[in-house]
Amino acid sequence: MRDGSRCEDRSRSLHAPEHAVGHGRPLVTASRPLGGTSDRSAWGPGLLESIWRFLWLVVALAVVGAVLGYWAVGRQPDRYRATSRLHLAAQPRSGLFGESTKTDPERRLLDQTERITSKPVLERAAEILPGRASGSALADSVSANVATDLDVITVHASDRSPTRAAAIANAVVEAYEEHTVFARVATAQTAIEKLNEYRGSLEAKLAETDAQMEERRRVAEAAVVAEQGAIESGSRLRAVDQRLRLDRRYRDLEVTRNATFTQLTAMQNRADQLAVDAAAAASDVELVETASAPKTPVGADAERGALVGGALGLLAGAAVAWTRAERRQRMAPAGGADAILAVPCLGEVPEDRSLRGSADRVKPWSPAAEAFNFVVAALTPALAKPGRKTWLVTSPRAGDGKTTTTLNLAIAAQKRGHRVMVIDADLRSRGLTLLSGGADHGGLTEVAAGHVPVARCTVKLDGSRNGSSPLVVPTGALPDDPAVFFGSDGFGRALARIEDEVDVVLIDAPSLLVVADARAIAEQVTGTIVVTTPDMPTEALETTAQVLRWTSTPVLGYVRNRGPRRRGSIPTPPEVRTGRRGSRRSQRRLPRARRARAAWGS
Repeated sequence: MRDGSRCEDRSRSLHAPEHAVGHGRPLVTASRPLGGTSDRSAWGPGLLESIWRFLWLVVALAVVGAVLGYWAVGRQPDRYRATSRLHLAAQPRSGLFGESTKTDPERRLLDQTERITSKPVLERAAEILPGRASGSALADSVSANVATDLDVITVHASDRSPTRAAAIANAVVEAYEEHTVFARVATAQTAIEKLNEYRGSLEAKLAETDAQMEERRRVAEAAVVAEQGAIESGSRLRAVDQRLRLDRRYRDLEVTRNATFTQLTAMQNRADQLAVDAAAAASDVELVETASAPKTPVGADAERGALVGGALGLLAGAAVAWTRAERRQRMAPAGGADAILAVPCLGEVPEDRSLRGSADRVKPWSPAAEAFNFVVAALTPALAKPGRKTWLVTSPRAGDGKTTTTLNLAIAAQKRGHRVMVIDADLRSRGLTLLSGGADHGGLTEVAAGHVPVARCTVKLDGSRNGSSPLVVPTGALPDDPAVFFGSDGFGRALARIEDEVDVVLIDAPSLLVVADARAIAEQVTGTIVVTTPDMPTEALETTAQVLRWTSTPVLGYVRNRGPRRRGSIPTPPEVRTGRRGSRRSQRRLPRARRARAAWGS
C-alpha cells in the first residue's frame, strides 16, 4: 500500500464533524456539489487533445500505414497501358429530318465519355475480344478522359500483357462506334414506326373526307336533275360544280382533304428519309488513332500508396487515441476521487496477484495486508465513537473487489481487538457464502424472518491464525425481490440482532450502480465505504456520488483497490519469509531475489 501522502488529509477529514456516524446526519460538505458534472473534463477530452496525448501512437500508426501502403503498391505486378484516341466531329451529324442539331460541345463530349465506359459498350467490347472476358472485368481496366478544346476523347486500357492492353483499347473504340450507330438506327426505326402509325390515321381521315365529299356531290347532282330535268352530261356537271361551289360544307371538306393529303405526303417523305438515314447511319467519329502495344510497363504509384496508407493510418490513430483517451478519462491519481465523492481516501490497496476468485484473504505480512491495516487505522476515529457501527461496503461496478475488501477489513479489525461480523448481502454472487461454505440452519433471510437466531447462522472462516477469523452470516434463501427485502422491517430487525452480538458489522453489498439492493441497504446502516479502482471512469464516480447524495447515511471514505505495486520490502520475521525459523547467518545467505519475492508475498 502507498503511504498516507496518496490520500487527501485522511485524519483531518475523518475527525471533521460532517463525517460523524449516525442516521439523519448530512452527507459531506464540499466546495464542489456531490455528483456535479460542471467540469468540462467529465465529457472526456476533445479530438485534438486526445491526439496530442497519444501523439506517439498516432504517428506510429500513420508510419505503419504509409509503409504498408508503399509495400502493397510495390507488390503489385507490372501493368501495361495502351491508349487510343477518338477525334469527333465539331457538331453531331444531321438530325433525323435533315435539320442541323447544335449542342454544347463540352456537355456533348462528357456524354460521349460516359458512354464509352458504360456497361453496354464494355459488354460488347468483351464479346469482340478473344478469350473469356466480361464487361465488369473490363470496367476496372478501362478509363476515358476528354480534351474539350480539341474534341478528342482518349481511351486508356491497362493489362498485364501489352498486346492485350492494346486489344482492349481498340475493342472498346470499336464497340463504342457500333453502339453509336446502333443507337441511331434504333432511334430511326422507332421514329419510322411512329410515323407509320400517324400516316395510317391520316389515310383513314382522308378516306372518310372523300366519302363525305362524294356524298355531297350525289346530293347536288340529284338536286340539279330534279330542277332542270334530263340535260346533257356536260351541262349537268357544270351545274353540279356550280352548286357545290355554293355549298359551304363541301368547301370545308375540300379544304380538310387537301390539308390531310399534304400531311400524308410529308409523312411519307419523312419516313423515306428516315429509312435512308438508318441505312447510312454512321457515328460522329471522324478519325481513330488505334492503340499499339506499349513497350514499357506503367510504374506503380508507390508514393501515392504510401500517402493513402499514411492518411488511413492517421485516421485510425486519431480514432484509437480518442477511444483510449475517453476510456482513460479516469479519476486523478491523487485527490481526484476525493473531489468527486467529496470524501477522504482511507487507503490504497496494491494489486495482489495471489488472490483467487472474487473473495479471498491476502497473505499476512504482504503489502496488501498492511494496506488493510492502514484502512482500519484510518477508521479508528469512527471505531472509537459510541453507538452502532454497521457499515456498508459497496462499489460502483461489479468486479471492483468489494467482497475481498470487506473480508480483509474484517480480518484486520478483528486483529485489533474488535468483534466483527460480516454479512453477505450480495444475494446474487454470494461470494462470502461460497467461501465460508454456508450454514446448516439458513442465513440472513432466515434471521430476518425470525425462524432462527443469529448464533445458529454464523460461520467462522477457517484457516486464520491467532483467532483473527471473523464471523460470517451467509445469504440464506434467495427472496423474491432482494431490493424489497433489504428495505423491509425484517431486515432492520435482523441487523439489530446482529449488532447486539458484535462491535462492528460489515455488510458486503452488491454494486451500487448495477442493482438497487445497495441503495436499500444504505438506508439501514450507519456508514458507507466505497471501493474504487485506478481505472474507474469519472462518469461512474459521479453517478455513485449522485446516488449516495440521496441517502441519509454518511460516507466514511473510499478505498482505492488494485493500486500499483511499489518497489520496496516490508520487514518480516524469518519464519514468514522462509517457512521455518533460521539463524541470522542463514538468512544472509538467502539469494536476494528469493528475499524480494518473499517480501512481496509472491
